Amino acid sequence: IAALVESINTYIETREQGIYRASTRLRTIVSDLREEFRPRLEARGIRWEEPEGDLLIQADRMALVRALRNLVENALKHGGESLSRISLECEDGRDCHVLAVRDDGAGFPGSDPSRLFAPFSRSRGSASWEGAGLGLAIVKEVAELHGGEAWADIAPEGGMIVTLSVPKIPGTPGEPSSLM
Repeated sequence: IAALVESINTYIETREQGIYRASTRLRTIVSDLREEFRPRLEARGIRWEEPEGDLLIQADRMALVRALRNLVENALKHGGESLSRISLECEDGRDCHVLAVRDDGAGFPGSDPSRLFAPFSRSRGSASWEGAGLGLAIVKEVAELHGGEAWADIAPEGGMIVTLSVPKIPGTPGEPSSLM
């Protein structure tokens, strides 16, 4: 029950706290996540892939970390036995930064992945997994608080791609980067 209360508190905090935009280096966030998840990835033999370049994003760093952490956690939790790869991807678009976590795991059981973003949404067969069904709802809140969106797709080669966009702030300096 403590985990449920913590999940609910995190969801409420994300919604109510708002965001504080600052220059945030994606490379630092990805590096921190890689180290955080390293023991679990190695124990399961899962390959971690990340962009080679860096990206300077005007975003709330803690909110972005929370969202990406939830996406990696979901891939690990729901990827099943076939999960062998988790890939963090980014694209520096004209109007927004697009961040995604792709996995080659079990995929989504059903035809409408958008329903995964509803608070307390849990897929069939998820009773054996910890969690309150708030991870992707938090990702959606983070994206929307930044003025962006979150969506999920079934990857053509199997697995899932969960994506969030963070709109660029006009007139903010950025740095050229090579991505993907």
